[in-house]
Amino acid sequence: MSAASPLSVIGQVEQPRELPTERVDRGPLLGLPEIILSRRATQTFSPGPVPKRYLDAILQLATQAPSADNLQVWRYLVLQDAESKARLRRVAMDQPKLTEAPVVIVALGAKHGWEPSEDAVFDETFRRGAFPPEMRELYGRMARQAYGYFDRSVWVTRSAMIGVSFMMLAAEAYGFQTAPLEGCDPIALAKEFDLPDDIEFVCLLCIGRRAGPMKPYSGRFPVETVAFAERYGEPYRLDSEAL
Repeated sequence: MSAASPLSVIGQVEQPRELPTERVDRGPLLGLPEIILSRRATQTFSPGPVPKRYLDAILQLATQAPSADNLQVWRYLVLQDAESKARLRRVAMDQPKLTEAPVVIVALGAKHGWEPSEDAVFDETFRRGAFPPEMRELYGRMARQAYGYFDRSVWVTRSAMIGVSFMMLAAEAYGFQTAPLEGCDPIALAKEFDLPDDIEFVCLLCIGRRAGPMKPYSGRFPVETVAFAERYGEPYRLDSEAL
């Protein structure tokens, strides 16, 4: 496997402005609550492509996700070629969706490859006025101390999964369907796609148009069983009159 390459340009890209303003079927964009409530893991994909302007927008929006100290440790391998997706399927439990979907994103995290760019990221953060200039030295010292508390594999996965969530919701807003997948041999994946030693496999995301009926809603635990008020074990109570 190859060594990781540091990022050479930091802070030169502004937020995207020229994004599609309608779904792929020319309907209005869906609102976030509707997307969250209607999204299902797609079981079968049709072969129709994801137009490039939509794929570009989905990736641009994914990069707007928050990350620890804005280090943006996520990396995305975008697969559209049939041969590439077939190679992925061979190391990912032979899942049919991987060759059905027109686009498959391999979400990855860079455990150390961002380090040469770390100071440039911090400098850009302060140049843009996010914090008072006198905090620059303290900010960097505290950030580096925080990194030492976590296993790097876990740490990069946290940020990468926020990016994947942004990507998935953006795709759904534009009228595509998605299927996040975890089943993959990370060692075989790294060998097959010549990933740097620094890179951690996070997950796979299939993007396309659904073929066949929507997957039924599978149910969720009540909020009171997973959210707690002030101390663990004390259920958070929904306001039933407000619902």
